[in-house]
Amino acid sequence: MFFRKEGSLSSSGIWSIERDLLCLSTPQIKSPVLETSVKEQSNGQRDTLFFTLKNPIEGFYKKNGIRNRDIYYKISIYGANTGLMDNLSSQSYDNGNIKIVRPKGVILDKFSVNAYPKSNFGGRNIGIKEIDTYEYHVKEETSNLFEVNIPGLSCEYMTYIRLNRDFVRIINNTKLEWDGFFYMKQ
Repeated sequence: MFFRKEGSLSSSGIWSIERDLLCLSTPQIKSPVLETSVKEQSNGQRDTLFFTLKNPIEGFYKKNGIRNRDIYYKISIYGANTGLMDNLSSQSYDNGNIKIVRPKGVILDKFSVNAYPKSNFGGRNIGIKEIDTYEYHVKEETSNLFEVNIPGLSCEYMTYIRLNRDFVRIINNTKLEWDGFFYMKQ
């Protein structure tokens, strides 16, 4: 493994040698879209939508009593009779318990969740600026409680550096240069 004076960097993927350059790619993690599982219910409160977002990051916050979150969420909501509701989709939420007033007469059709790291994100590197989920199509018109499980939304996923034919200069057997930094073999 190669290290830089200030710390190490690790990733996994594929590599090839082209003359005196290493070519790095991480094709296994290209998509910023994550799978979800959703449980939907109704509590009879037709004027409010409740979303509970569960993922490894929220689990860590809850387990450790952390209130100062370093990610935030947006929910893209589509009405069957209105399409994308921009006024609701542009709102940011700092935790995984979200309460949204449902506009009168709107029949909820589908939604997706977006997660964003804040500038104070605790990971080593921010490897992605936005994570989306696939759209969930609401099964029951009366549903207003949604528990959204996003198991792939983790600090590891958010800090994983995505490479697409990034080049590393091979200086000698023990020294590499990449992205303006020198790495020494140890």
